[in-house]
Amino acid sequence: EGYDFLQFIPIVETHAEGGQAAPFSLSSEAFGEFFCRILDRWVQDFRDGMPTVSVRWFDSLLHTYVGLKAPECPMDETCGVYLAVEHNGDVYPCDFFVEPAWLLGNIHRDRLDHLLNSEKMTRFGDWKKRDLPEKCQACRWYPRCFGGCTKDRVKDPRDQGLSHFCDGMIRFFEHADPIFRRLAERWKKRQQAMADAERVRSQSGAPTRQAAANAESGQPHSQTTGTKRKRSRRKKK
Repeated sequence: EGYDFLQFIPIVETHAEGGQAAPFSLSSEAFGEFFCRILDRWVQDFRDGMPTVSVRWFDSLLHTYVGLKAPECPMDETCGVYLAVEHNGDVYPCDFFVEPAWLLGNIHRDRLDHLLNSEKMTRFGDWKKRDLPEKCQACRWYPRCFGGCTKDRVKDPRDQGLSHFCDGMIRFFEHADPIFRRLAERWKKRQQAMADAERVRSQSGAPTRQAAANAESGQPHSQTTGTKRKRSRRKKK
């Protein structure tokens, strides 16, 4: 028993005097150690070789191992898929960048779709891939993190444009890679088995899983003929 969905968001706090990360900010070493331990605990809870607990970062990482786009924005090449709306209606491109320089507009006078597709929003999203350090571009793990979240690359000049957690992420990826490769292979095999089963059902004339789900929900599907049967009633004498 316990939580079945977990999300961890590392934070780099700026020093009160500015110019660098605060001493109490999470270190790259602690980041790597923490996520390696969480991953090991996560694996211990597997059932039939598959996860029983959702950890958002791990879920997103698995997407990259099976050829799918990661749903979590820090693991994409660019940002710009979310909007943060403040209590007064002000809209920003991210809840970590609620600052005057990135004010997009206000919902009382602007349409959200216009703000989402605005030039400033596009510029914010492309910021993630601009001026990446050579170390990042040449890293074997770049397709897994795309440099990490922008917020973790701009708080401390000593990071030189790299994620504040770069070394910790590398340690984690090296530890996690064989686990996710095995998990991805199992997932692909299960997906193929499900597809094969669906094909057999379809060829045999039996309702497919989707058709059965549609029937239960009252939605039309390819197996229905649209023919209605009349129910005859015996009249009472």
